[in-house]
Amino acid sequence: MASTKRIRKAKKSLGGYLLTRVADTQAEVAAKIGVSKPAVSQFIGGTSPPSAETKEAIEAAYPSVPASSWDEPWPETPAAEPRKSTKPKSLDELHEDLVQTLQGDLERLQGDTNLADAKRAERLTKLANALIQLRKVSG
Repeated sequence: MASTKRIRKAKKSLGGYLLTRVADTQAEVAAKIGVSKPAVSQFIGGTSPPSAETKEAIEAAYPSVPASSWDEPWPETPAAEPRKSTKPKSLDELHEDLVQTLQGDLERLQGDTNLADAKRAERLTKLANALIQLRKVSG
């Protein structure tokens, strides 16, 4: 099995190669049609529709590109989804989550016949009871 380090190195090499090829292709297209490389990058990347000058240059340099394709509406960039609010839980909510988790673990472990699990269940019982008492006192 290949090591993780070699896999990462190969991914970086491949990614670098692909980025270089994309940049070279954009530079070749820009040189062939006689417009700036940033204009080609924006057009190929889909960040903005081509200008009239760029359209004419592409049609002249690449006759296989149908002129009718320029009349299609340019797709709009979708808006980013709003981030979900991650309100921190209150102490009471954290306490409830912990008690529920411990009670679930306790129920699961009580049926085990393994001695180590039985001791763990006993400790969990004590902890759960202590948390319940703490809740009653602070509540």
